Amino acid sequence: MLAGLFSISSHADTGAARSDTRNIKSQLTIYVDAPVAQTGGTVLVVAKPVSKQEWDKLPAVPAQRLASGNAADITPGSKLFETVIASKVSIVEFVYPEGGSFGFNLVAANRSAPALSTKRILVGSGYYTDRKTGERVDWKDVSAIHIQGPEVDEQFSRRVRVSSGEIMNTYPPVTRQPGVTVHAPTDAQLDASLVKEPG
Repeated sequence: MLAGLFSISSHADTGAARSDTRNIKSQLTIYVDAPVAQTGGTVLVVAKPVSKQEWDKLPAVPAQRLASGNAADITPGSKLFETVIASKVSIVEFVYPEGGSFGFNLVAANRSAPALSTKRILVGSGYYTDRKTGERVDWKDVSAIHIQGPEVDEQFSRRVRVSSGEIMNTYPPVTRQPGVTVHAPTDAQLDASLVKEPG
């Protein structure tokens, strides 16, 4: 189960990158809102490395946020990101510095609601080819998180992960903010792209 902080670390291959960013972290909080918090669904969380130059252009973390409990392990130069999801399926991409580390957590947007029940069912890497541009899009670190609820089961979340390239090629609605991009496919896009269950 995944009710609190869930962290993963990843590092670049070059010693030069590590020496500049090894103590720098990207921390993302995903607030899970209605209806998905009640019905259940799937989140694919994709951590994408960026150069130190790109990283430095992102907004700094305000001092008052660094003093908060959620940011207790954030070191100078690190970044905090937040986003809200409400769709049955969300693909959340966020950045971290090459050679640095990253973590993410999912929490209920409505703090008075029952505790969120989630489970990481798959982790790894992958890629897909954008059909419009022919470009290969690499996902070096992707976690498939199942949000438990009465309308979906873990098999659905596994189908989402297997079908992620097809989903992205339906070009779901996108919201962007510094460091974070959220793709929220519609029901029609999911119907068109999810692999079918046998039988």
